[in-house]
Amino acid sequence: MLMRFRVANHASLLEEQELSLVATDEHDDIAVTEASAAGVRVLPALAILGANASGKSNALRALVYMRRAVLESHARWLPDGGTSRVPFLLTAGGRAAPSAFAVDIVLDGVHFEYGFELDDRQVREEWLRSFPEGRPRRLFERSVADDGTSSYAYGPSFRGRRRLIEDVVRPNSLYLSAGAGNNHDILRRIHRWFHRGLKVALDANFGARIQETRRLWDKSEEYRDRLRGLLQFADLGITDLSITEEEWDDERVRQVRSAMRVLVPEIPEDEAFDVKPAPQIGFVHAAEGGPVTLDLHDESNGTRTWAGLLGPVVGALQDGSLLVVDELDARLHPHLAARLVALFQNREWNTGGAQLLFNTHDATLLAPHSEANLHRDQVYLATKDARTGATELTALVDFRVRDGVENLEKRYLAGRYGALPFFDEELLVGIGAKRGVDEAGQAARDEEAEREHA
Repeated sequence: MLMRFRVANHASLLEEQELSLVATDEHDDIAVTEASAAGVRVLPALAILGANASGKSNALRALVYMRRAVLESHARWLPDGGTSRVPFLLTAGGRAAPSAFAVDIVLDGVHFEYGFELDDRQVREEWLRSFPEGRPRRLFERSVADDGTSSYAYGPSFRGRRRLIEDVVRPNSLYLSAGAGNNHDILRRIHRWFHRGLKVALDANFGARIQETRRLWDKSEEYRDRLRGLLQFADLGITDLSITEEEWDDERVRQVRSAMRVLVPEIPEDEAFDVKPAPQIGFVHAAEGGPVTLDLHDESNGTRTWAGLLGPVVGALQDGSLLVVDELDARLHPHLAARLVALFQNREWNTGGAQLLFNTHDATLLAPHSEANLHRDQVYLATKDARTGATELTALVDFRVRDGVENLEKRYLAGRYGALPFFDEELLVGIGAKRGVDEAGQAARDEEAEREHA
């Protein structure tokens, strides 16, 4: 369960920004979870609104980058490949300063804080703390010198093969990643949260999300009923899913095995490993002559979007994990987007502490009548500093909004909270005037040409 996420110097986020899912108000109508280990109540959903290019997506992608660093830095990042970070590029200070990421999470009733700082080449600092009885307790701290040598400090409760982990961790990899890879109990638990407890829905991983739907479909009839129910609920004209597996002939299998040996030279020549195509997902429509199954690429963009969310949504609600969705409203009807949020907000549907973190342009989600039922402490606003171009994230509660009294949608669209695009009408006037001059000039030239022709 995520309580807070902090980031500094990633993409358009220059100064440290924080997203907090800690409830500041009492809520009896949404699925708030008691985090007794931290002495707080945690929200089931959090929305980020703002104008185009305000940094909404960057705030979510910062968390996605942190996840990727945890999961890949030890096993996949090349020793001399740096960190692939994306610092703030509009100032020299941003390009030179380290980037920082930190989360506060609750796992198995324990409050942990984990974070790290890194530059283009290597990790600079890394730490893990727990909070028994609300007081911080150091588990490990790491600092890396300019020459790549690391120094460590450990708390008395952090045991295990610490020396082995120190020996295998590289300057550009995380101690957490190396420790989890070497089966350290506490580090493996934190690593597992990033792997299984944090699901991501971006355009770039659409294929993986479709395969997640297929995996859940194969898991049990219970999952099939849930997936089928969400498809039918969306009123897409779809009654069922169809999973088919293509059969490859011997020659195709031989070609794929040969290609795999080129890509992975470590595979022994005499190893006849299994290869088969990924199952294909079809969508069953009710038709006059009987059910008709269409391929994914034959469906509308809205259907494809909803299909790509089925697996992550069902998985998150079942596992009690966090789902991060970039542009929730993209290609979805506002009512359907609101009902998706409601799946996480509703106590009857969300019984395991699942969370939804998303950005959107859809201000109707803030309306009093919306099924999303978002409260003031569930909304952040993204704005760009006019001078530096840096993103600032502001909690709606900072505006002293009265929860349940003010119409958040109406006031947001009226500009009471900012985070709206500014249109310079004079630019349009200038464009219109220039067009008028151009048209007048062309008319004069046409008239002159007609006289010469006559």
